[in-house]
Amino acid sequence: MQVIPAVDIMGGRVVRLERGVAETSKSYGAMSPVEAAERWMNAGATLLHIVDIDAALRRGSNRSQIMEVVESLDVEVQVGGGIRDGCEAASLLDAGVYRVVLGSYALNKPIEAAGLLDEYGPDRVAVALDHRGNRVLAKGWTEATGILLTEALQTYTGLGFAWFIVTDVDRDGVLSGPDVETYRRISGHASIIASGGVSRLEDLIDLRASGVAAVVVGKALYEGCFTYQEAANAVRDA
Repeated sequence: MQVIPAVDIMGGRVVRLERGVAETSKSYGAMSPVEAAERWMNAGATLLHIVDIDAALRRGSNRSQIMEVVESLDVEVQVGGGIRDGCEAASLLDAGVYRVVLGSYALNKPIEAAGLLDEYGPDRVAVALDHRGNRVLAKGWTEATGILLTEALQTYTGLGFAWFIVTDVDRDGVLSGPDVETYRRISGHASIIASGGVSRLEDLIDLRASGVAAVVVGKALYEGCFTYQEAANAVRDA
């Protein structure tokens, strides 16, 4: 299981939100996105999870900061937040982003979004399935779709998608522990990247046992609950 540090960007700064609510944002000093990315790269991370919060909430863009990371550091990045059409996704992939993470675009136009798989392959395009009560959310975690998580997985795997970032929004950014039972139930359907709730090394060990392919870790790293190296060692030795 791969451990992927998160770099969430809002207003050009690295932040963490609680349960996807913008008003709860906490910034981490004067650290720029590229400085945060470099920190995790130097700690041993080979893939970073970058989310443009402003783009996801339709109130701006941090594309320049994202591209600074892509162009200046020797680390792969997967990027989500505000990717609303195939052209935007393709431009990021062509610019050097390793993987794009599609949210509302994939939910609203699944067949069109699946067209990216033909050109870039299934490893470079993921679908974000943010959910509350196992029902998928859209529009920057603000709108309930009524679609069950398992139904969404069935639909998108049927279209050829292989990678999914699955986040229980109510656990995101609050260090309450991940929803291991849900991950155990769905991990056999696709390559699942768990996100939300990790607060201790034991959470990572439990997630590894659940069968997920990777885990995104944000607040626990920024708050010093454990180091990236400790996380990587715990997963390796489990």
